[in-house]
Amino acid sequence: HYKPRPVSFQQANMAAAGEAVQAVMPRASRRSGSEVAATDGDSVVEVPGGVEVGGWRITTHKDHIMESRCSQQPPCDNATTDPCLFCRVSKQFVMPLPEELYAASHVTLRHCSGAEIKFIAAAALRGVDEHHDLVKVDYAEAWQAARRRTQAEELTEVEPFDWTYTTDYKGTLTPSFQVLPTSERIDIESLKVREKIHLYDHVFLYADDFGDNGVVNMSVRVRVMPSGFFVLQRLYVRVDRVLVRVHDTRLHHKFGETRLLREYVEREATFDELQRILGPGITSILYREEELESLLRSLPMTRETLEQLVLGTPAK
Repeated sequence: HYKPRPVSFQQANMAAAGEAVQAVMPRASRRSGSEVAATDGDSVVEVPGGVEVGGWRITTHKDHIMESRCSQQPPCDNATTDPCLFCRVSKQFVMPLPEELYAASHVTLRHCSGAEIKFIAAAALRGVDEHHDLVKVDYAEAWQAARRRTQAEELTEVEPFDWTYTTDYKGTLTPSFQVLPTSERIDIESLKVREKIHLYDHVFLYADDFGDNGVVNMSVRVRVMPSGFFVLQRLYVRVDRVLVRVHDTRLHHKFGETRLLREYVEREATFDELQRILGPGITSILYREEELESLLRSLPMTRETLEQLVLGTPAK
């Protein structure tokens, strides 16, 4: 059910891969069968959509792009007891939704204590500013009006909103986690050690190309191995000849520990700044998959948050 992404969006996701992902998420074969022996003495049990290991059930789901209008006849209204997915999601927002929205896709990590971390598109979009246009360019107003036209029967007045769909979403946590600041970082070097891969997946949440004037793409990669799991959620924004922005959330857990480390980093640079750093080759770097890593290494950091997520008491 997963729709292949246009080339321009694939290029954005190469940026979303990042140097750390290539290093810490090497591809490896999985053993067949319903149970795989783990090197740490635990067992890995395959479940629908994922695995159970180390007291965690880790699952992913990839669904098709959500329809851009109500799919029911007659259309859903306030009296509809079982509204369609589009109506359930769109009613949560004032702004038009991204062109590609994988509203039913998710990455879910659930601990045996009941604690859960979930990465879903609707929750991510709730972090978008729906009332202010934060990136001013000539084509923004026309693009917003066109998007409103495609998602409504009649064109209404377009309210300003952050049409780059930038969010500081770091995943949805249940209250059973205690979130504490820390100075400790994820040990990326230890994650470069090649291990057996029990689960690897890449799930897209949303994307848009701003009417061929750039791209926004949010996706989540998850890797489960005998020692623990690693998650990278990345928001990649490119507004042509204006700016490039990357928001990364990295999550790492070692099985047997009662905490997870979470790193959130924002990077951003204007086109002029990147041109000074990268020189005349910036155009090829922005549009060629094999050159995008140079771009990511050049983006200045604008914000960083280091946290530990402490698990509560296991359920009886």
